[in-house]
Amino acid sequence: MLIENVSNADGVSGNDNNTFDIGGFSLSSPNAASAVVGTAVHFEDDGPLNNAATVNVNVDEDELTGLSTGITDNDATTTVAAFTGAQIAGLVNAGADQPVTVSLNPLIDNVDTGLDSKGSSILFDFVDATHVNGVADGRTVFTLVQTAGADTKLGTADDAFTFTLLDQIDHTPLATGGGDAETIALSLASVFVATDGDGDSVVIDAGASVTIENDVPQNNAATVNVNVDEDELTGLSTGITDNDATTTVAAFTGAQIAGLVNAGADEPVTVSLNPLIDNVDTGLDSKGSSILFDFVDATHVNGVADGRTVFTLVQTAG
Repeated sequence: MLIENVSNADGVSGNDNNTFDIGGFSLSSPNAASAVVGTAVHFEDDGPLNNAATVNVNVDEDELTGLSTGITDNDATTTVAAFTGAQIAGLVNAGADQPVTVSLNPLIDNVDTGLDSKGSSILFDFVDATHVNGVADGRTVFTLVQTAGADTKLGTADDAFTFTLLDQIDHTPLATGGGDAETIALSLASVFVATDGDGDSVVIDAGASVTIENDVPQNNAATVNVNVDEDELTGLSTGITDNDATTTVAAFTGAQIAGLVNAGADEPVTVSLNPLIDNVDTGLDSKGSSILFDFVDATHVNGVADGRTVFTLVQTAG
């Protein structure tokens, strides 16, 4: 009966099992004849195995400063969160040679995280044995750093694996007016390795993740205005010119319209015309009839009254 693990340190490379000599046994008959029946017990090694446990931490784009600046939502979630060594070790069954130690996996280097930042893929960057980054287009989007706990030994239960979000993550586009509570998950599958007491190791292939909360643009108090003049009308109506500089045509820039919102962490914003404006009353009249917005296409909105086009608003590229 085996009651304790046996080290496989027999000096034979690749041999994870051991043979233990227990001396010779024999069977004797009354006539003094005997036969040897065995001299050894073979010990098969045990190693850590992945299990179905999960562990997750949360960070928030709203609190970003630096490469991107978020719009704080004043909750408790920040850009920094940490796993303990014990939490990561709990993603494997240690086996007989417990406890396991946990380390970062060098083979994660240049592996795609599955997430994007500013439209570019984020790749894992194995910096050193205690440091992994997520990098997109030369920008460090996040860091994952291992530090020893009170016992000052790396790999043990009181280690901290600290995740820090540094730049924006591309989330799925929200519907117009959607809130910023949308989240996306970063899987840390294959980022960690668990090693047992006699050197057997396993890549932790699932279970650890980081949930990243979205940040969205918000309206601000800025204003922008342009001026046009009925005096210069020709066509459906004919004005009497006052010979000043104001005509029937004026333009906003994209930058002026974008300035009406705080972009948040996922800058820059792009500006487009809203299809939901179609058939909405402008609040103005022409010849006694209400002027309604008419969404013609993605770059063209009219103001229409009784079938007459009273004004046009057209978006053109710069």
